[in-house]
Amino acid sequence: MRLTITLGYLIILLASIVVFFVYLLGGVRYVTDVEENTCDLTYMFEYPQYV
Repeated sequence: MRLTITLGYLIILLASIVVFFVYLLGGVRYVTDVEENTCDLTYMFEYPQYV
């Protein structure tokens, strides 16, 4: 009985660690993967005039 409880907690802990590392890798990729700005339509009609 005690072994199955410990095994259940171990499985939940390992699954949580895997999910955390996948989340962490996604965050690192989001921060470090910088793409070039290729937007040609910065101003849609004319250059903005600020009052």
